[in-house]
Amino acid sequence: SEFVRIFLTRAPNIMWFFGAGTSAAAGVPTAHHLTWRFKQLLYCTNQRVSVKTCSDLGDPSLRMRLQKYFDDAKHFPRENSDEEYAYFFEAAFPDEGDRRRFIDDAFSVASPSYGHVVLAALMKIGQIRLVWTTNFDSLVEDAIATIFGSSSKIVVATPESPKIASEAIREERFPILVKLHGDFRSRRLKNTADELRTQDSDLRHNLIETSKRFGLAVVGYSGRDQSIMESLEKAATEIDSFPFGLFWFHRSADPCSDRVKDLIAAVQNAGKQAELIEFGTFDELFADLLLLNNDFPGDIQEHLNRKKSRVSDLALPSK
Repeated sequence: SEFVRIFLTRAPNIMWFFGAGTSAAAGVPTAHHLTWRFKQLLYCTNQRVSVKTCSDLGDPSLRMRLQKYFDDAKHFPRENSDEEYAYFFEAAFPDEGDRRRFIDDAFSVASPSYGHVVLAALMKIGQIRLVWTTNFDSLVEDAIATIFGSSSKIVVATPESPKIASEAIREERFPILVKLHGDFRSRRLKNTADELRTQDSDLRHNLIETSKRFGLAVVGYSGRDQSIMESLEKAATEIDSFPFGLFWFHRSADPCSDRVKDLIAAVQNAGKQAELIEFGTFDELFADLLLLNNDFPGDIQEHLNRKKSRVSDLALPSK
């Protein structure tokens, strides 16, 4: 509730950073889900087992069987380690072109969720101007096409066009979307360990430099990318970094890593506001940002009302 009030006065001065968690409600598989899919593919092909016998990846007993196979093999990363997703993706699809086609197929059924439409609406009225994301999908662009009437209204920078980001930020051609790991149509997807380690220096530099002008709100991101966390940690060492605060949103069921907690502490020790904030879902968070907002023109409000969900999934409480 405090952040919603803060957003009322700081909105244009807070940039956003989105991870895979912001796309889950839109039908995009998360890195966790994809990792099990890669394990399934590797297990079935290596063991010459039909995928039909291993189809229910939600079955704990099946996951235990798959994980035991990889644990016994010794050379695979441990379960839930930071390098697990990148390692298994590259093991399943060594060729970059095959990885790109897999991502393209996995994202083909996704459509913007309510949170994405609210994001586009806030961009339309200038309350959100700059978004960074590690996601490959085009959900933000699709939502903007709905609200703005065209996706050409946003500047999109990827590892294939890093100079676009610095030029647009310098010239304040907002709104701007920076896709740090590339677009799913891109030939330079960054989704394996080596690719993530060699994050484009221009984009990292822009993230550090803009942190001296804006606050930052992080949503749906675990902080597992070495190069991005190094950039945020470097930004935290700058005297004038995060002048409008650093806000890291995380779900109560997914506690933050020690590295994220250390980053928050570093910013706090520098005398700037930095907070860890528990929240429900991406859609619920952005719905809350509308509580104190009545600036939307009628046509935008109509889009929001049409997209607003009446029912959302809720985890059952423990016994």
